[in-house]
Amino acid sequence: MIERLKEADDKEAWAIKVCDITDNLSECDLMKEDKLERFLFKKAPVFKELVEKYFKDTLLESSFNAAYERQIDKWNKNHS
Repeated sequence: MIERLKEADDKEAWAIKVCDITDNLSECDLMKEDKLERFLFKKAPVFKELVEKYFKDTLLESSFNAAYERQIDKWNKNHS
């Protein structure tokens, strides 16, 4: 799915997906450990790059980054 979105290069489609991922970030600490690790360190960083490309200096960027950083902080506290 991500490859199709990349090929389409559709900002509106990306906005919807980024909103979905941002929402998932608010609940991802409920995931199993291996799935959470994959989500935080493989999937979410791809979206971080796309957010910077399409939504720089927007509420969407600040919302995504805040949710992502909050989960990374939780991960680091639990794995230090």
